[in-house]
Amino acid sequence: MRKRFWWLVFTLLLVVFTLGAKEQILNDHFQIIYDREDREAALEVASFSEEVYEEITTLLDHYPKGRIPVILIGQSATSNGYYSPLPHKIALYLNSPADRFLGSSAPWLKTLFTHELTHYIHLTSPVGIGGSLSNVFGPGALVVNSALMPGYWIEGITTYMEQARGAYSHFALNWRAPLVTNTMWSINQGVYGSSYPPTSRIYVTGYLMVNHLISTYGREAFLEVNRKFTSWPLFGLSYTFKRVLGKSAKELFGEALSGEDTLLYRDYEWNEIITPDGDYYLPYLTDRGLLGYGYDLDTGSFVYRLAGESITKEAILPISSLAFSGDGETLYFTHYWTKRGDESYRDIYRYHLLDKSLERITSGGRYNYLATNWDGSKLIATDKDHTLVEVGSLEELAFDAYQPIFSPDGKRIAFIEVKQGLSTVVVLYEGNKTILWEPALAEVYNLRFNGNSELLFSLDLDLYSYNLESGALLLIGEDPIGITGGVIFDNNLYYSTYTSKGFALRELPLLSETVAELPPPGELPLEREIISLEGKHYVDWPRFSFWLPSLVDELSPGATLLFVSPLNRHTVLLSGGYSLEQAFFSGEATYQLDLDFLSLSLDATFGRQQTLSLITSLPIYNGYSPKGLHSISTLLGVGGVFETKVMETTAQVGYAYTSYSAPKDYYGRWKASLTGAFYAYYYFATQEPLFFTRVSLGGQIPLGRTHQAIELKLDTAISHQNTAIITLLPDYLDIQRKVGLVKGLVTLRYRLPLGLFDYPIPFGGITALGLTIGAQTALYLYNTNFDWEEDVYLSLALNSDIAIGTTTIHPSIAMASSVREFKPALSFSLNLNFLLADQMLTSPL
Repeated sequence: MRKRFWWLVFTLLLVVFTLGAKEQILNDHFQIIYDREDREAALEVASFSEEVYEEITTLLDHYPKGRIPVILIGQSATSNGYYSPLPHKIALYLNSPADRFLGSSAPWLKTLFTHELTHYIHLTSPVGIGGSLSNVFGPGALVVNSALMPGYWIEGITTYMEQARGAYSHFALNWRAPLVTNTMWSINQGVYGSSYPPTSRIYVTGYLMVNHLISTYGREAFLEVNRKFTSWPLFGLSYTFKRVLGKSAKELFGEALSGEDTLLYRDYEWNEIITPDGDYYLPYLTDRGLLGYGYDLDTGSFVYRLAGESITKEAILPISSLAFSGDGETLYFTHYWTKRGDESYRDIYRYHLLDKSLERITSGGRYNYLATNWDGSKLIATDKDHTLVEVGSLEELAFDAYQPIFSPDGKRIAFIEVKQGLSTVVVLYEGNKTILWEPALAEVYNLRFNGNSELLFSLDLDLYSYNLESGALLLIGEDPIGITGGVIFDNNLYYSTYTSKGFALRELPLLSETVAELPPPGELPLEREIISLEGKHYVDWPRFSFWLPSLVDELSPGATLLFVSPLNRHTVLLSGGYSLEQAFFSGEATYQLDLDFLSLSLDATFGRQQTLSLITSLPIYNGYSPKGLHSISTLLGVGGVFETKVMETTAQVGYAYTSYSAPKDYYGRWKASLTGAFYAYYYFATQEPLFFTRVSLGGQIPLGRTHQAIELKLDTAISHQNTAIITLLPDYLDIQRKVGLVKGLVTLRYRLPLGLFDYPIPFGGITALGLTIGAQTALYLYNTNFDWEEDVYLSLALNSDIAIGTTTIHPSIAMASSVREFKPALSFSLNLNFLLADQMLTSPL
């Protein structure tokens, strides 16, 4: 009987491994894994992959063995990518970014591939401690090299290899603004990222450092610094710089910045900044004044209104892009949400700014920029392929379109066209398409109409106007840092620029205009030949990551082995050992299946005692909206011990709600949860079942906009037979004064964020702290008799966010005690998941 059971398990696992619609293309150095509908993108990646491989491996002097897994993710509204160490692989999100954060000249897929492949080549190089350990314990041990590596060293070489981002004028705003105003961050702050601008700090610092290092001291200097640092990282990278180059990290950072000629602007008579700290992006002209999108740490994402000298926040909503009707009463915006796994969308909503009502316009869309006419009756948007469509009918109006806008009379539609790395402005009018100039390398951003026949826009960070009737191009605004767009309101010019505290608006009177020349035409790049390659069925087999020696007990030497598949669908953990004292083998095998719609865990132990357990988790519903997330999930489990003939089953269903919150809402805002679970134990020897039920009800209420919150929770356990319950113990304590057939644990917590910080420490920085004060007590019911614990348990927990390199850990320290008997207990926890952190192309969206 037992053999049949194990054969059944083996057959089911074989079916699970071989099912799936993924395909793969193989070339000399890559295994490109993709969905069938993304075959065209897979062929494009294959067309340039070997060329990029040759360039990066030559620079970094490392040539990995075997094919590199490249996973393409097409069903997503995300524009990003990552390198992951377990197993070593890279993943590319095919959706190209609407905000063109890499610039217009760079082809998205090739630049993304270059960035992530550089991570792979850099972080799998068999040097230092990780290289030595990998020779013994397996390829996964290389992750040790990046555990204490500064964020700017991880992201610097990748941003340098991209080339396009470093040459992109908008990227330079990140360091030019703080340099000009003498508010530049330190090299120690460049080690990690924080909530404060710029959010891309490690990329900026890294590019400046690596570009200076290689251009001044040569490629060999970078390789030598990398080799020596990974051999002994505990003294930090600055110590390594001094050993190799005779200069500290601070000195090298100063050298990298010395080429920026910003001293000329220290005494510049700046135009007045009219917006508070945070990001205030270029607004739109309406009858209610200027309306725009903003973001700050206190509120998160919001709509602001500028009327006269006052700025107010009109609505707090998680916005990706937006458009306003001319009367200033209707807002259209896009909202990003995840359905399951990597599948995500960006749908359109309509929000009425006066009565605060919200309507959903689309479902399952991936829209980028929006535009509406003056009365809000027509809505157009660019989709994931940057095709301009009319929302509703989905009629295609134009291709390669960015940032569309209607003229006030609704007769013209203008948009930026970006194609093959060249940009221009296009106007649609009465069925005709007019190109304002031949496509050029100049970067164009933020179109705004001034009347029906004049367009304002940023061109290479200067502000221009174009008369659609005369064809005249005029320079109307300059700023030492740069102008990203402008709008004219009440005879004043409001323009968007960057500061050390985020994007801001400056105001100046309309000045004299200077006639300008159109940008010179750019040269189209040579089109790369894309050869059709054979696609084969892909099977996501687990791959060996590492093994570690382990002890089953004091006298039982053993080993633990980890296998993970490239798509992370399958994880196998094997451990075993031999007891020298009792002369027997024991071990455990765990298999984890993770699909978008199901998680399954199968665990078996063998030795003196044989057990088997199976747990499945199934998300039933995920309801995302701009107001928050509603989710319903279930969990089913069954397990048993063969020797004692005991079987346990579990069934659980849970509901949770979390509202939208801002960065300073360290513990979140509104929360609610309800979970019910049923447990059954069956003893085959006595044929006696035991049944228990557990119900948890909880909620959190914010205290206004103070970022503080109160949490109240009731956990209840019920025994369905005459068996007393010993469970639901207070936080950090192992105390239960009484027993009952029903127990309720009442919890009250006060959550106090202490703030967002940017304080460097060795290998990283402290970025947030919070304090939780808790009080708990218990109630009992035994044979209709109600009882109280006659004690209260108090706890105090200090929570923290500490950024280490490119990721964040969450250490906490807590103290708890009974009021009746003061014996404080201390607890400390440390999240070490940073060892397995993925390296992203940009800050996570």
